[in-house]
Amino acid sequence: MISHELIHRYIGHIIEQDNDKKNEIKYKWFFEGFTEFYGVKTLLDTKLIDKDEYLKIINITLKEYFNSLITNIDFEKINQKHLLDQNISMLSYNKGFILAMIIDEKLNEVSNGRYNLLTTINSIK
Repeated sequence: MISHELIHRYIGHIIEQDNDKKNEIKYKWFFEGFTEFYGVKTLLDTKLIDKDEYLKIINITLKEYFNSLITNIDFEKINQKHLLDQNISMLSYNKGFILAMIIDEKLNEVSNGRYNLLTTINSIK
C-alpha cells in the first residue's frame, strides 16, 4: 500500500495529469495499473520481497484478470461502476498492471537490460 502511494506521487511529478475529470476517469487504468506494477517492482528491487513472492503476485494478477467474466468492458465504464463492484475496480488495476509488466519486460529485453519502463518514464522530463 505504501509503495503504491509513493509511486503515485513519483509518477505524478513526471507525467502531468489533466485536471479534466473526464480524462482522469479515462486514464485511471493507466495510472492505477502502472502504479500498482511499479509498487510491486519496487518491493522486488529493494529486496522487501523475493523473486518468488514477485512471481506469485504476478500470477495472482494474471489469474484475476483472465478469470474475470468482464474483461471486455470499456475503461470509462469501469471507472463509473468501480465503487459498486470490487471485481470491476480490480479489472482496471489489473489491465494496467499487465500492460506495464509487458512493456517493462519488452523494453528490458530489446535493450539488453539497459532500459525498462521506469527508466523510460524518468526520461520524459
